[in-house]
Amino acid sequence: DMPPTAEAQAAASVSLSLDMPCTNGESGCGLANDVFATENGVAYVTDSMNGRIFKVENGAMEEVVISDPTLLDWVDSAFPFGINGLVVYEEGKLIASNSGAGTIVHVDLVTGEATNVEIIEGDVGGADGLLFSKGRLYLITGTAIDVLESDNGWKKATVAGSINIDQSASGETATTATWGGTDEEIYVSFVRFGDLFGEVGANADQSLIAKVTLTGEIPSIPTLPTITPDTASLGQLTETYRVPAKYPEGIAYDRANNRLLLGSLTSNSIVSLNPANDFALLNTFTPDTDNPSSLGMKVDESTGSVHVATSTFGTFDDGGYARYDLDGNADTASVSTVLSMTCTNGTSGCGLANGVVIGDDAVAYISDSMNGRIFKVEDGAIEEVTSDPLLSWVDQSFPFGSNGMAYDKSNGLLLIANTGAASLVRLQLSTNEVTSIPIMGDIGNVDDVLLDSNNRLFLISGTTIYVLTDEGNEWRSAVVRGTIDVDRSELGESAASGTFGIDES
Repeated sequence: DMPPTAEAQAAASVSLSLDMPCTNGESGCGLANDVFATENGVAYVTDSMNGRIFKVENGAMEEVVISDPTLLDWVDSAFPFGINGLVVYEEGKLIASNSGAGTIVHVDLVTGEATNVEIIEGDVGGADGLLFSKGRLYLITGTAIDVLESDNGWKKATVAGSINIDQSASGETATTATWGGTDEEIYVSFVRFGDLFGEVGANADQSLIAKVTLTGEIPSIPTLPTITPDTASLGQLTETYRVPAKYPEGIAYDRANNRLLLGSLTSNSIVSLNPANDFALLNTFTPDTDNPSSLGMKVDESTGSVHVATSTFGTFDDGGYARYDLDGNADTASVSTVLSMTCTNGTSGCGLANGVVIGDDAVAYISDSMNGRIFKVEDGAIEEVTSDPLLSWVDQSFPFGSNGMAYDKSNGLLLIANTGAASLVRLQLSTNEVTSIPIMGDIGNVDDVLLDSNNRLFLISGTTIYVLTDEGNEWRSAVVRGTIDVDRSELGESAASGTFGIDES
């Protein structure tokens, strides 16, 4: 499993091609599934359909004769794969997974003795690919990486921990893995088996690769630090207030005037609240627009204004945009711009303007949750930037597509929540390229999105704020690093949007 050097990759060519022999002596039979190459150049290959292991050495392929071939077979199993992943963990010693039987098999390559590894504690059902490092066996099991230890030469083993890599919500199953640049990095490959059998779903032309970083030693209890730490709380709900605002949705903080601004789904108003006095009412702004809903809101400190996505909530139309100029007395605002989204047929006032974010040079971007579109507001004009299926809610149970957004200034990106699809989308503003962001971990039906100065993404999702990082790859993938519990469901209340306050605490 050692990666080739750059020089070797550049000069790579097919130097040897062999066929597995059939049981009747002919060639080309079986399902060659996994391969392991030792440091001395000997390769071992599994045949998952016929329960065989082959050795490739000196340009020839021969079957490894073992004491009990049935241990490698899938006969009478509901899952039609037998011997699958394998590793040579020391010279002359091999461990393999039998996916159909739900077992781990140990093979002595010198004597041919094969035995099932007795699992003392835990379950290894459905194991596919295998990795081995520092005495530990890593099993790729579809939704997790199980970590096994043995102190008696792998006659018996214990599941010492598990790493959650569950992507079943998007129909993807983890099957194989390889070490990265170090033995603390694992790269996992996912397969959509539905696509293989004609059930083509979203992103059928893309494949998911996940990076897992191992941290620390195996603790005394059977759980490892996971890439989706459901129990890792990165903050807490410390204070709640009842404020004079009816059905609030959009929220923004006016740092220059030290006040909180709240929109409303129904009352055609924006209220300003005083955080120094339990968020008491300061003023109510009434927009010069017929749209009764003020949804997404962002304050642009460089211009002293607040940008608002306006719509008619309930009929989900008349999507538009309003900009208020905030003056220094902290009590008033005047509307300077009112615009309407264009419809798909060219007329104005269509769509549900929902999320808003400010880019460079006071350019505003608005999401249309009903039609999967992103609009740009610049120099007093509104225009569509993109319309893409990844931003749409079609065929989803939750009738909202593109919703909250965050602007990544350093990479020129919009990071967009698709509420209905429970996904996160990346829009490269220089090219208008729209791509889905593979996420290791569950994020639910996200409404709003915040990005802090440490490049952490905060996803507001009803009862939880999920905290994500991008592993330094410009948000081409993301990992759920922790959560903040904001559950108010027992009172019938759902967290819909958020804003940073006077600082990012």
